[in-house]
Amino acid sequence: MVGVESYQVDFVAGHKRYYLAGVESYSDAMLLQLDPVAEQFCCQAIVAALGVAQADVVLYPEFVKRVTSADVIGYWAFPTGKKVVYFARKGEMHIEEIPKAMQ
Repeated sequence: MVGVESYQVDFVAGHKRYYLAGVESYSDAMLLQLDPVAEQFCCQAIVAALGVAQADVVLYPEFVKRVTSADVIGYWAFPTGKKVVYFARKGEMHIEEIPKAMQ
């Protein structure tokens, strides 16, 4: 995504917001049918979902189902900083380095 410094995905509200350099941002509705987010945080399930997604074993809709079943309400991706932060409903977080192969 040219010019995007970061983007935030909100599984509860069903939207993505993209942040460009400076003060510009724009939002898109998610087109996926979203399941309710689970109430129990499970970091191991997040790591497992990331592993199969990064290995191209599952596509994005299945990845979303897996992370929301681990209590992920959304994530904030920082492509320029090479990190993604996954957030849960009670403030738990999982920070993932973006693998070199995906940069």
